Amino acid sequence: MKIENNILRYHLQNVYWIGGTACGGKTTASKTIAEKYNYYHYDADTMFKEYRKLADDKDQPALSREFSSLKDNFDRPIDEYIDYLEKMNRDYNASKTY
Repeated sequence: MKIENNILRYHLQNVYWIGGTACGGKTTASKTIAEKYNYYHYDADTMFKEYRKLADDKDQPALSREFSSLKDNFDRPIDEYIDYLEKMNRDYNASKTY
């Protein structure tokens, strides 16, 4: 194992990631766990507007898109919603540097 992996593993040994589908209760569950065990809670939803500022409208149009409300985002036809998620994934992967 490379030394970088060992350092990363050491620094992330007490980090817990909670994932799941949209509106599945991830934030509620993670806030409850953080409060119960006195953990720091990092909420990506709260930071999303800050992240969006880093996106480039030209190169990352899906990441730059703003919705007027949650209803505007989630009450779209399923094909349109899936297309948007695929575009978000492409935008995200295009922004990564290796």
